[in-house]
Amino acid sequence: MSDLAARKLVELAGDLASETCLERLLDRILDALTAVSGAERTFIVLIEDGEPYVRGASATAGLSWTVLGRVLAENRPLVLADAMGDPSFSTARSVQRARLRSVCAIPLRTSLEAIGALYLDHSTAVGAFSQSLLDSLHAFATLAALAIASLRKQTPRPGGESHPIEGIVAVDPVMRRILKTVK
Repeated sequence: MSDLAARKLVELAGDLASETCLERLLDRILDALTAVSGAERTFIVLIEDGEPYVRGASATAGLSWTVLGRVLAENRPLVLADAMGDPSFSTARSVQRARLRSVCAIPLRTSLEAIGALYLDHSTAVGAFSQSLLDSLHAFATLAALAIASLRKQTPRPGGESHPIEGIVAVDPVMRRILKTVK
């Protein structure tokens, strides 16, 4: 991660607590993730009432629920240098369909609960996300989770471009089990 990228994350992290609008906060987080990571696409997945809501890129197009499910279930960040070449993920339909190479996902947690995850990917670059980026994003995710949780108390559900994806959850028993575990 470059010094400029690290400074941008630190700058935004300092501003998170002062944001008063959940929509603007989510947009700022997505903008920062895109600017510092080199990701093709960035998403914030928020869990509310046991259902995931996705904000970012083109909603759910190509998002790997297999990767996301692992991160939420294990409550640990995950970086895949080459998802298509990783034996644990290469057979996942979501990885194959989007032809994902680099993937990075970090849980968003408060001290009480998992509230979602940050998700970044790249379909052509192998090894796009470094360990130093993951370490910085993990620290950033902790602050982002606290800011999001605080604003969600005031704003029940993200509006605008956030999309409920009930169909995916309803038909995918694995995702339903993961969400029940996280709750």
